[in-house]
Amino acid sequence: MTKGRGIMKKLNVTNEQKMLFNLIGHNLFSMPLEIIDNVDWNVVIKESIAQSLPLVAFKNYRELPIDEETASRLHLTLKKYATSNINGYKAHEYLHNLMAKNQVQYCIIKGVASAFRYPDPLLRSMGDVDFYVPAEYIDKAKEIFLADGFTFEDTNSPHHFGLIKGRLNMELHYMPIAIPNEKLKPIFLEYWSDICDRASLVKDVFSEYVLPSDFHHGFILITHFQLHLMPRGVGLRHACDWAVFANSFSNEEFIALFEEKLKRVGLWRLAQVLSLMFVDFCGMTYKPWMGDDHVAATALAEDIANGGNFGRRDDDRGFETLFLDDNRNKGKKETRILRLFESINEIIRRRWKAVEKCPILYIFGWIYLPIKYIIKVVIGKRKATVVKSYQKGKKRTELYNSLKIFETED
Repeated sequence: MTKGRGIMKKLNVTNEQKMLFNLIGHNLFSMPLEIIDNVDWNVVIKESIAQSLPLVAFKNYRELPIDEETASRLHLTLKKYATSNINGYKAHEYLHNLMAKNQVQYCIIKGVASAFRYPDPLLRSMGDVDFYVPAEYIDKAKEIFLADGFTFEDTNSPHHFGLIKGRLNMELHYMPIAIPNEKLKPIFLEYWSDICDRASLVKDVFSEYVLPSDFHHGFILITHFQLHLMPRGVGLRHACDWAVFANSFSNEEFIALFEEKLKRVGLWRLAQVLSLMFVDFCGMTYKPWMGDDHVAATALAEDIANGGNFGRRDDDRGFETLFLDDNRNKGKKETRILRLFESINEIIRRRWKAVEKCPILYIFGWIYLPIKYIIKVVIGKRKATVVKSYQKGKKRTELYNSLKIFETED
């Protein structure tokens, strides 16, 4: 069951964005290539860059009706991304050799583990090297990285810190990604407790790495997707990571591996809708576990298309988030205006940690942030879009609420 191109008409995005969906489907899932009339290929290229997917979208760009001048610029862009990917593989290799040499248990998160599922692993754009180290190895790992010349970067995160050495950028994770609340924390810790024990050594043409089991990789992908979906936007790159992974299982295999466990943490419906989105708009093979909520799949496709990778397409994306419901605390009733006040307080706490010891400093934040916003509007660096952001935030809230993220049956 695939919806094909007919449903694409219902997608409320630009023709260039529709073309990008088709290119992704063509190169990842053998969807028939259908060229949209009067499409601006320069805009399609920009869209692919905003979604960190130029290598996927333009894998066979010579078969597309792109003029030579545009094709020449595109060639340079693809070459830059390909070089970055090769460097990414070298960084993963560096990490593995360092950990193996010092006998430190670890496991790759995303990165090579995600690329491994693509038809051509080099199509997947690489970012930082993310990896997990069990608690009992953290102190030893810190000593090893310091001795090797790395410096530590405070990421203000409850689950990882940064490591930098020249052009090497890594994130060492010591806690599960995206624990939503205290109620679900024990389950997240349970799911992550054996991630390194169940990991396996995988070799490819570049090197070898320790990659997570199928369950752990899938759980990391869906929790990471959820983590960035609401704030600024996770983008099509990470959505594609999930799609090529989910597509590799039969209906029965996927249900056995994920249904019960994802329902325990309220992420099963998100997995269904995200996968159905790729069925409808990228030609991925339909499987019954994905359900039939095509309305939600369409809304999610529009949200991802309009946000871009970490909100790269829309400068106001982060501002809209101030008005969104907080899915981490289901059952907590609050108006969207109250959510705005709570969001601003969260920003103040992140920027000025001293407020935790001296709450009166909140007053400073409430004076400083609005003044900063007004100045940006006056000098033209930001448009005055409070009302528009409020309205768009309402639409996004309706979508995210329909996904029932972190809602459990008990």
